[in-house]
Amino acid sequence: MKMKFFQYFSPQFWALLAFCSLFCGWANALFAQAERGLTREGNRFYAEENYTEAEASYKKALEENSGLAEGIFNLGDALY
Repeated sequence: MKMKFFQYFSPQFWALLAFCSLFCGWANALFAQAERGLTREGNRFYAEENYTEAEASYKKALEENSGLAEGIFNLGDALY
């Protein structure tokens, strides 16, 4: 009799796998909040024409995530 793939692992393994997957997703969302908050802060400074503070906020956001497209674009606007 041929065993199915899922039968090779215990139910505890699958429960642990599900927990780890949910935790990683939650942690990723939590860290993304900091980047978004800094970008929003920079946007507020930019709207108030406080370009120096906007630049600093965008740079902080890019320190958190250097590939943040919105942060890179907005930093360019603040510098220009």
